[in-house]
Amino acid sequence: RLKEKILTAETLIATGIMSKGKKLRPQQLSALSVKRLDKSFDEQLQYKLIDTLYKSGSHIILLIGQWYDYENKAWIASYAAPHQLIDYKLVFYDNAEGFLSVETAIKQHVITITTYNEYEAAGAQKKKETFRLGANFKLQKL
Repeated sequence: RLKEKILTAETLIATGIMSKGKKLRPQQLSALSVKRLDKSFDEQLQYKLIDTLYKSGSHIILLIGQWYDYENKAWIASYAAPHQLIDYKLVFYDNAEGFLSVETAIKQHVITITTYNEYEAAGAQKKKETFRLGANFKLQKL
C-alpha cells in the first residue's frame, strides 16, 4: 500500500522535510537513476531521499527530491529490487519565480498531480492528471 502524502510547498519546504531529507551520495544518484528523473540534472545541487512510500522484497517506491534555495523538485520513482528504475513522475515543483508549480496528493493508491502554469499567454492554467500504480509498478493514467 502506498503511503498517503500531500506534496505542496507548505508540506515539503515550510516544514523543512525537503531540506532534512537524506542527501544522496554520487553512487546512490547513479544507482537510483536520478539523471533520468531530472532532465536538468546538476551534480552541484542536493538530491535527497525524502521518503519511502512502499517497500516489499521485490519493489520499492521512493520520493526523491532536488533541493535548492530557489528551486525544488520531487519525483515518485518505482524500482524493482535492488534499484532497477521502472517508472517515475515529477510530483512536486516550486521555484522563486512562481510561474510554474506542481503539487500532488497521494490517497488510497491514487496519485493526483496538479500543475499550475502561468507561462501560458492565455493566463493561468491548471491541469490535473490522475494515476494509479499498476500491478507492474508502472504509473497508469486514469
